[in-house]
Amino acid sequence: MPKIGGKSYPDKISDILKDKDLLEAFEKWAHARQPLAENMMMFIQTNMNIDRVYEHFLKVGAAHTVHTGLSNAQMDAFHKIAEDEDWKHKAWKALVAKLKAKFTKDLDQRFVPKFWTSAEFKTHHATQVETDIGSTSKVAKLLGVKDDDNLKNLMVAANMGSDRDMKKYSEAVLKQAKSDEAAKTFVGRMKKAMGL
Repeated sequence: MPKIGGKSYPDKISDILKDKDLLEAFEKWAHARQPLAENMMMFIQTNMNIDRVYEHFLKVGAAHTVHTGLSNAQMDAFHKIAEDEDWKHKAWKALVAKLKAKFTKDLDQRFVPKFWTSAEFKTHHATQVETDIGSTSKVAKLLGVKDDDNLKNLMVAANMGSDRDMKKYSEAVLKQAKSDEAAKTFVGRMKKAMGL
């Protein structure tokens, strides 16, 4: 489970599927940047009848094409079964189960790690961090500074591990407080007050 900015996140798509907000961010990212991942996500979540699965994902020219990993000869056999409209053929159930397992593994190994560096994830994470931080007044009181947006932004930046933003907002907080304390020292005290 990756830990990002002091917050743990799931490393398996099966766990992401259980977190509505994280799933929404993942799907938004996949839709915008990774159409293959989006199609695999739709496939592993589908409860469609086999004929609809074939139409949407497996048929040549399907709207949500997926890479099955099957040979041309194997896919030709499935195209023939589809052409015969034999949707109850036992091979379909096995194929769907095999592809769901394959796509889950592909998502876990290839796409979930890419998601952690995306703008969509960072936006989601910032929202989560702001929710987790809650009131900044306790930290402001402990540090002897004004409770304002600069402090809140500094706390978010510290939680997200953004050195550039920590520098920017710590300087703003210290300037407003008319303090000559070093920014690095102040950030260290703030992190301690935050429990990081």
